[in-house]
Parts: sequence; structure tokens; C-alpha cells
Amino acid sequence: MSVHPIGFSIPESLILTEIPEKTKSFSNIIPNSTRSYSFSVQKEYYEEYQKSRFGITMKKAGWDCLRHYEILANGSIPFFVGLDQIPELTMTFFPKELIKTAMNLPGIRRSFSIDCSNTKVEKVSIDKSVFVVEEYNHLLTEIMKHTKEKLSTKMMAKYVLETSNSKDAKNILFLSGSSQPDYLRCLTLHGFKELFGANCSDVPKIPHLYDTYENSHLLYGRGFTYTNHLEDLPVDRDQFNVFQNVIKHEYDLIIYGSMHRGLPILDLVTEKYDDSEIIFFCGEDFHECGRQDLVRDFPRSNIFVRELS
Repeated sequence: MSVHPIGFSIPESLILTEIPEKTKSFSNIIPNSTRSYSFSVQKEYYEEYQKSRFGITMKKAGWDCLRHYEILANGSIPFFVGLDQIPELTMTFFPKELIKTAMNLPGIRRSFSIDCSNTKVEKVSIDKSVFVVEEYNHLLTEIMKHTKEKLSTKMMAKYVLETSNSKDAKNILFLSGSSQPDYLRCLTLHGFKELFGANCSDVPKIPHLYDTYENSHLLYGRGFTYTNHLEDLPVDRDQFNVFQNVIKHEYDLIIYGSMHRGLPILDLVTEKYDDSEIIFFCGEDFHECGRQDLVRDFPRSNIFVRELS
């Protein structure tokens, strides 16, 4: 089994192409502070990053975190606490060096204090007397270009196809063991749907990805960024028809959105498809799969892992 890195991505329609007006140095959104995440409307959440030169971010449960991409897409630079500690094979598409350079621009001040729980807290500020806005804008322009070219959902789907030698695929079956939110599955599926439209069949349907879904605000993260971006095109998801299509090898590629959260009709798929025509995703925060059977039984398949150390 060939193992490849993969990361979160963001719909291209959400990525700004011009630097927004800046009115503050650092966003008020602080990771691990529920008080600073009081947004109920996606637009207001995005605007907070747009008007900020930097958005503070850090490792969440896993290193890869949707917040990093929301900062980038909204024309801000992630001030990434612990950036140098990210494993080499994790977040391989992330513009780490550009961000590191931006975090060390002249005028960036870092200090530490001890809070009431005796925890060391880092504080950051900008000394405007030595901070050169032109240097910042040059770096931000490069970072925004990188985001557009490398971090959109469509580009991530293209990467999966190229890396797995599946560029000629025309019809894709994207299988999930659950329709509940799963950032890697949802965002990468969005990219495949943008590339293939109705020729990418998500089974079961992931309803919150589509513009007809009405309860995104009830989902994890209030549905920000990953919901309601796809036109709800007709797709044949009838179980019998899907089974028949697999038997007849009507699909060129089978993708499992999560190797941990259910592998529907795997026996049938492996009977009718070569290992090289099957792709598995691992989007978990900790890649401790316990799925040695997949490695053993599908030596020619491709697995794409989000947290790869």
C-alpha cells in the first residue's frame, strides 16, 4: 500500500484574491478561548480575519486544523504557535516557510506572561515604528497566491488523482460509512464534486455539502466553511443500482472517505476492482489506525493520511 500525505483544503470560492483593508494587527480570535469564538454568522467570522494582519493559530487535536485555512483564505497570515514542531510529512501543502518569514518580520514582538492557572501565555504585538507594511504585503501576496494554487479543494482532488495515477478517471464512487461531518472527507469530496459533478457519486449522500441543506448552523463548527457550497445535482444513489455498477465496473475509481468510519461494500468492491483502483483516506487527528489488515490485503492501493509522522 502506498502512503501519501494529504491535508485539509478550502473551497476556491471562499479564497480572496486581493488583500483586504487592514485595521488591526492581530485578530481577537484566540484558539482555546470559547469567548472569542462567539460568531453565529460565517460572514462576520471571516471579516474578523480579513481586517487583521495576523490570525493566531496553533495545533488543535491534530496539527492540521480548518482554522489555518480560514485565516489564509480571508487574506490574513496565520501566526502559527509551534510552527517549527509540525512533522515534516504533515501539512505538506501548507506555506510553512512563507509564514515563518512573516512571523519574523521586523517589528513583531513576542513576550510571555503567567496567567492565573500558572500557565505560560505568549503575547504578540507589532511595533509599528519598525514594521514595514510593504514587506508584509509582499509576503501576504505570495501566501494568498499559494493558497489559491495549492490549497483549494479542487487542487487537492487533482493531487489525489495524480498521485494515485488516476488522472484518466471519468466516473468516481465516493463511499462513506457515515454522513456526519468529517472535515477531510467533506472538503476533499467537495473538490471531486467540483471536478466531476454528477459523475462523482457520493454514497450515502453527504447532505450538508449541498446548497439545499438548511440546518448547517446545527453542525460542528456551525457548518462554517465546509457546508452549502455545491449545487444539488441529480445523482443515482439507489443501492441496487450502485451494486450493479460496481459489479459491472462502471466506476473508474472507488474512494473511501474514511478508512476508520466504515468501509461499505468493501468485499464487493475488492472482488470487482484491482487494488490500484481503490483509495482510502485517513483524516483522523491521530494516525493510529489499527488497520494493518488494509496494508496487508491491499498492497497496491493508495492511502492518503492527514497526520503523518
